[in-house]
Amino acid sequence: MTTQVYSLSICGRVTLDMHSLNNEGGEGNQIQTRMVNIVAANGELYSVNAISGDMFKHIQAEHLYHI
Repeated sequence: MTTQVYSLSICGRVTLDMHSLNNEGGEGNQIQTRMVNIVAANGELYSVNAISGDMFKHIQAEHLYHI
């Protein structure tokens, strides 16, 4: 005996890692992200995303507010 499917629902959750916290500026329709250079333990230089001090203060104040 077979059962026919008349309806199918799919639900999911998506996490997006965006660069909205570290935008440095825009030119036209392109946004430059804030980048810094770091030196890893092995001595190699890497360019990574960073957030500004003002944004860090905002995040810290938001978390302290909830305490």
